[in-house]
Amino acid sequence: MDALERLRKCVVYYDNDDCQGGNIVREVTQGYGRLRKAVDALAAMARRSHYDCDDNWYACPLSNSGCSDPMYAKDECNCGAAEHNRQVDAILAMAQPEPR
Repeated sequence: MDALERLRKCVVYYDNDDCQGGNIVREVTQGYGRLRKAVDALAAMARRSHYDCDDNWYACPLSNSGCSDPMYAKDECNCGAAEHNRQVDAILAMAQPEPR
């Protein structure tokens, strides 16, 4: 029986040793902590930096060197990194626990 099934039984019956001693709550909390670290690590790996290159004519305006091409606004991403990172943030937000 896994930790979540044991937790469900604690909620329903609250009369076994796991519930009384807090073992199951501790186990589920530790599991969540490991999962949270994994999700954060994956999100960090998924984030993209803005495109930068030696010839800043072709670089993203939001990169460290900026973009020399006057066709692009200086404060808007043209490489897709901003939209990609917004999607990563949205996925990460789905993994956050609901406020009580």
